[in-house]
Amino acid sequence: MSIPNGFYRGPRRFQGVISATGVTRWSLRTDGEIRCIAALGPGGRVYVGTGSMTLYAIDTASGTTAWTWNTGYPITTNSPVVDQGGNVYIPGLKTLSFTPDGVLRWTVQQGGVVKGSAWLGSESDLYFCTSVWRTGDVPTLFRLNTDTGETVWATPFPGLHTVLSTPTEVAGGLICFATPRGTVYGVDKETGAVAVALKVGGRMGCRPAASADGTTVYVITLNDGGTDKLVALDTSSHPWSVAWSSAPEGLTSSPLAEPICTADGEQVYAPYTSVVAYQNGQVVWQSPNVGGAQRMALDGDQNLIIGRRDLHFCALNPEGQLLQGAPVGGSGVGGAVDDDGVVYFGDSGGFVYAYGPQPTPPPLPNGFYRGPTAFLGTGPTAAPRLRWSLSLGGEIRCSPALGPDGRLYIGTKQKNLFAVDTASGRVAWSRRVDYQFDTNTPVVDQDGNVYAPGWNTVSYDPRGAQRWSFSPDGGLVLSSGWLGADGDLYMTSTEWQKKTTPTLYRLDTRSGRAVWSVPFPALSEILSTPIEVAGGLICFASEDGKVYAFNKANGALTVAFNLGAPMTCRPAASADGTTVFVITTGSGANRVVALDTSTLPWTEAWSVTPPGFAPSTLADPLCTPTASRVYAGGRRLVAICDGSVLWQTTEDVHATRLVFDANQTVYVGREDERISAIDDQGRVLWTLDHGNDGVGVAIDDDGVLYVGDRKGTLFAYGS
Repeated sequence: MSIPNGFYRGPRRFQGVISATGVTRWSLRTDGEIRCIAALGPGGRVYVGTGSMTLYAIDTASGTTAWTWNTGYPITTNSPVVDQGGNVYIPGLKTLSFTPDGVLRWTVQQGGVVKGSAWLGSESDLYFCTSVWRTGDVPTLFRLNTDTGETVWATPFPGLHTVLSTPTEVAGGLICFATPRGTVYGVDKETGAVAVALKVGGRMGCRPAASADGTTVYVITLNDGGTDKLVALDTSSHPWSVAWSSAPEGLTSSPLAEPICTADGEQVYAPYTSVVAYQNGQVVWQSPNVGGAQRMALDGDQNLIIGRRDLHFCALNPEGQLLQGAPVGGSGVGGAVDDDGVVYFGDSGGFVYAYGPQPTPPPLPNGFYRGPTAFLGTGPTAAPRLRWSLSLGGEIRCSPALGPDGRLYIGTKQKNLFAVDTASGRVAWSRRVDYQFDTNTPVVDQDGNVYAPGWNTVSYDPRGAQRWSFSPDGGLVLSSGWLGADGDLYMTSTEWQKKTTPTLYRLDTRSGRAVWSVPFPALSEILSTPIEVAGGLICFASEDGKVYAFNKANGALTVAFNLGAPMTCRPAASADGTTVFVITTGSGANRVVALDTSTLPWTEAWSVTPPGFAPSTLADPLCTPTASRVYAGGRRLVAICDGSVLWQTTEDVHATRLVFDANQTVYVGREDERISAIDDQGRVLWTLDHGNDGVGVAIDDDGVLYVGDRKGTLFAYGS
């Protein structure tokens, strides 16, 4: 039979594979100690509970809280479980069920308290055991209908007091659990009648581990004849019997220590001070001391993920060798492993961690096809050579945009848009538009469709055929557009000759129609390109000193964060949109500011004024996808980490538009009509006399740089 969904994809057996090295992708501080096991849901959510009675639903990509609920009882060893529809179940003094969006489905007051986790059976009903909480409580095994919360049956066990064991489904249509009095019970799923009561030894607090077909079950008995033992049960037929048992010399276990076995049941791992691996009753290996293993999980390659009593987390490979570890974890808390090999777990300090391989940043929304200022190619680190040049017959002040088809798109002040073949340097097609290109850089989607903003915003297909034209009633678009994750185009317009009103637009890129628009009659201009941030918001920076954010779905104003000084730059955001950087300008107000946009209301994380910092109105900040570093242009280029200046260039570079390549070499368009490459230590690698004031560059996958100049020439430079 398939494994019922104890933790969405099965009780401690996961499909993802962890890597040999890991980093903390994110951490989230909750309101209390975490002792439960994280539960992964099917919608990119992970669920944990705290000793302060709060259930958290957390987005696995960003580490931000999706929703919380006060359960009225501390969540400790009673871990949440999630079904394949994303519904969540959390047992305690009451058993609660929630929809994936955090809406309460039902509540059951079952009598007594649940101290173990629940089990989702193969028929999708919920099984759990209660313990004595108040005088008169009788420990009971329940089966609940997960649609309604109604009790299908309840079987009392009056001889017990505290049951820590989670029930487990085994062969013969039975639900089994282990007890502190040394007996393993098997209960008929249909009727709730006790079918098996097998006395196996000392007290048991663990969840039994079962093979996928339920014919082999493993339990740990404590102080069984003075030792702690792993016991294998043959549950393939009635009566059940003990197949074998083992007591490793000098090793001890704990009531929270649970064994885990492979799907075929042939290999089992027992958590003691060290981990011991058995096959058919024989020791295969014993790991070094792991500080007291307790709750464990297996990934898709049978690497073992271990929560430890010494407040650490670690992983062993299938041969028992240390694979990775982290000095966090907390009191034996176990982990859950997603399909990308990221492990989620909590600690006694109240933090939830996502620990996994160094992430490959997701593609940013298409500001310049692969992201507004980040490219996948690696540019030249030595003075580049000219590959080709092409005269376009008009001054170039906008940055080029790379398309997915080997084309580059660039506009001139003579109102022409060009599509240029990057290999040959020849014009593929050109189109006359209604307004000169200046700071309004074209953008390209992943299908090669081009969007050129101006008086009219015009879209062309990759062959140059016009798809649609949109005439904004809010004036002239001087910024670039932003292609959102939804594929729509977001752009801001500015006032023109006091006849129009600055406006934020969302355009349907298929039809060119406005989905919504938001006017700003109090503003005279908006130079900032809008960007997408966390929470489904679109934000831009404004001359009135505020950063505005709007709901993508309906254009409703959500945030107006006042920084008290004008902003003309495009904000920079981390790949997950939870950190946003802006540059404020003005007398005594030149600052780089970091905003925490992970939750509402937004907060200012930090701000810094680097010595001698003098940004230009064209200087947009630039951050790494994880927001670990931000670059700010001005007289000198500045790198900042967590509000501290890492370095400034020793020479004046007059930086305006910035891009970086896959190696985080920053390529700087300069106001003094040059281009420089600066490495991640702030060293100027090379400078090119070029002939334009602050135009940005584009970098293709082969590391070729593309840039235009005042004389109307487009250049390709490479190694």
